[in-house]
Amino acid sequence: GLDYPPLTAYHSMLCGYVLGWLEPAAVALHASRGYETPSSRLFMRLASLLFDLLIYHTGILAVAYALYPTSENSSDEGVKTRSKSREDKTKKEEGTGERW
Repeated sequence: GLDYPPLTAYHSMLCGYVLGWLEPAAVALHASRGYETPSSRLFMRLASLLFDLLIYHTGILAVAYALYPTSENSSDEGVKTRSKSREDKTKKEEGTGERW
């Protein structure tokens, strides 16, 4: 069985297909052991950066936008409602607002 998550296995498979197309000697069975060229190193580094941007950072941004909506990704009515509720809370703390 796999000792790492399936997404990692698909990532490795995709990188292998792309590298096999660009530099077949890098993925040749048995012959590629210890294979290292400047272009293969560049590919490995760029693949890591690209997948970090696509998978990890996209997920971070999605969570951030979900947890902290801005006025650009929320309706104006929601912004007004939040502002009004803050004002009401301030008035309650000061003792000048209506109590529920």
